[in-house]
Amino acid sequence: MSVGKFAFADDDYAINQDLTALVSNNKERLAPEFIRVAAHHIAQVVERNAEGIGVRGVTRSVLSNLGIPLPPLEVQKEIVAEIEGYQKVVDGARAVLDNYRPHIPIHPDWPKRNLGSLAENLDSRRVPITKGDRKAGPFPYYGASGIVDSVAEYIFDEDILLISEDGANLLARSTPIAFSVSGKCWVNNHAHVLKFADPATQKFVEVYLNAISIEEFITGAAQPKLNQEALNRIPIPIPNEVATQEAIVAEIEAEQALVAANRELIARFEKKIQATLARVWGEEPEPTPAEEA
Repeated sequence: MSVGKFAFADDDYAINQDLTALVSNNKERLAPEFIRVAAHHIAQVVERNAEGIGVRGVTRSVLSNLGIPLPPLEVQKEIVAEIEGYQKVVDGARAVLDNYRPHIPIHPDWPKRNLGSLAENLDSRRVPITKGDRKAGPFPYYGASGIVDSVAEYIFDEDILLISEDGANLLARSTPIAFSVSGKCWVNNHAHVLKFADPATQKFVEVYLNAISIEEFITGAAQPKLNQEALNRIPIPIPNEVATQEAIVAEIEAEQALVAANRELIARFEKKIQATLARVWGEEPEPTPAEEA
């Protein structure tokens, strides 16, 4: 495999000009699509070799020694097709992760029950710890939107549902406001703590709360807040039969398992892209997830 080397100037415009010239002067040796593969690899090399604090950069010597392997034209096209095929899988998996939202089809005959009647409130057991007073340890320390730290002790050791008590996310909903927690943990006073008699009811409520707007129950303009009294009043349309709740939850959990598998799919196919680039440049590829296992 021959290597065509070319010098880079100090700015992106000049780099692009050099790449354009390389393509135009080698139409019979270099597929235009292949230059995108080269540019992707060059960007990674630049990132690995960048130095400095704040504004980072690379030296002229690093850039001037970069080279583009030039396999036969047909091989270049095969490489591009291979990488584009992997990228389509990555893009599709990311679209699934970005767009999937669990949904419960509400039946009009289901009774509506206030949330306060469905669960026991354990807010009185919460204990906030200032950052300076926390001792590092293995147990997650939860706040309004999830884990904020790890601490040396725990105050809960059970299946519970945490619901954001305050914060802009109560209205913005960029992350879930309700999330289930199991096992030893600590919870501060920015998340309500609910305990349910049945895990299916807990999961049902979690999915439903994350799917609806609760704006009418929120107080405070500068700092949105969902107080305990308002939380208890939120109406939940839910079937009385636990078996029905379990069937609905089982369907949602099956969907979520399939969606979660897309994360592994992304990781595997991004590894495939990197392995292909490494093969083109004659580098040692990183182990695939299967090899690591």
